[in-house]
Amino acid sequence: MNTKKATAIQKSVFYPALMSSMSSVVFGMSLTVMGCMHSLVLEMWKRTMDETTANSRWGIASGNIFLGCLVSNILVNVLRPNLKKALLFSNILYAMGYITFLLSQSFSFSFMFSGRLIVGLAAGVTCAIVPIYISLISPTEYRGFLLSFHPLGINIGVTFGNALSCLSSDNTWRIPLFTALILVALNFLGLLGIDSPGHEEGSSGASLPDLITNNRARKSIFLAILVHMSQHLCGVDYITLFLKDLFPSDIHSSEVMAIWISLFSVLVTVVFTKYIDLIGRKPLIIASSLITGTATAMLTFDLYPPVATMLFVFGYNIGLSSIPWFITTEVFPPKYANSAGLLAVSMNWLSAYGILVILYPLHVRYGNIMFSFYTACMGLFVGLMAFLFRETKNKTPDFQ
Repeated sequence: MNTKKATAIQKSVFYPALMSSMSSVVFGMSLTVMGCMHSLVLEMWKRTMDETTANSRWGIASGNIFLGCLVSNILVNVLRPNLKKALLFSNILYAMGYITFLLSQSFSFSFMFSGRLIVGLAAGVTCAIVPIYISLISPTEYRGFLLSFHPLGINIGVTFGNALSCLSSDNTWRIPLFTALILVALNFLGLLGIDSPGHEEGSSGASLPDLITNNRARKSIFLAILVHMSQHLCGVDYITLFLKDLFPSDIHSSEVMAIWISLFSVLVTVVFTKYIDLIGRKPLIIASSLITGTATAMLTFDLYPPVATMLFVFGYNIGLSSIPWFITTEVFPPKYANSAGLLAVSMNWLSAYGILVILYPLHVRYGNIMFSFYTACMGLFVGLMAFLFRETKNKTPDFQ
């Protein structure tokens, strides 16, 4: 490709890809910034309930973002909205969620639950729309690179949220939430300058019943659901949301360690964006799963938690963080992509919600032994992918 053509592509694609992935930054920040209220909320709740109930309710409130994601993912796929307008609307929802937190003077469970649900509705729109938007505006040869903006944005947001969550005293907990509102406003303004793709997908295509009843689609359906669920069965949700809890405060500064490890995840994502199209999906996601499984095995036995966590972050971000978001479009013919995305991504959010709500109280009660569950899941996933999945790099999308 000559320089003039590359420059033209950069001008026409880079800004809208960057602005749309800023919504991914807001989503990533929303995963972790709630930590600014963690200690204050639990202190308040323990005045009226026992510790087990308080921890269980915090797990439900934290995981509620994924329940919201599930609902809005279904709505996006059913309504098929204009992509630009959907991204703008998601920022309005983000703002409503953060305002709900700010209005909760007593940290009541209903406000925490509702605020997190509204943020989840916004996040579901973000994660449903951003990959589609970037895919539609991207040249084929740059698609894998530009699609990596979405997971990169999430990692940047997670890092920013971890840094802000350190402001967790009674006098400072509102600062992260107001900062989030400012970022949401800036994202909204930036999105006003992008265009909707001229070739947005309409309502045509196979329906979900058509997909499910197609015998040729069964293997692809299984693999798409498997890949999306494994993104959470590796343990990323607990490690992301409660990263600071992994480090003993008498040995490490948990806040500083969380920020450094989040920055490391950004670095790994940046470095490996160019390898997605070079190496291929299958070897990367298998390597990613093996590394994360090894890391959770180390955490099970409390072996060098900082090293194990960095190993997990490295492994997760070379494959599991990004590949599930676009693999669904590669294991189905285009006419089935929307219905397949509805099914697979809905299972993604459902598994995220269920795993966090069920396993967080078990982590609190039983400790590190719960990490062995993630190790076992990754071992099974690697075996299934090795025997069932055919490489999709540089191939026309079709059933497996």
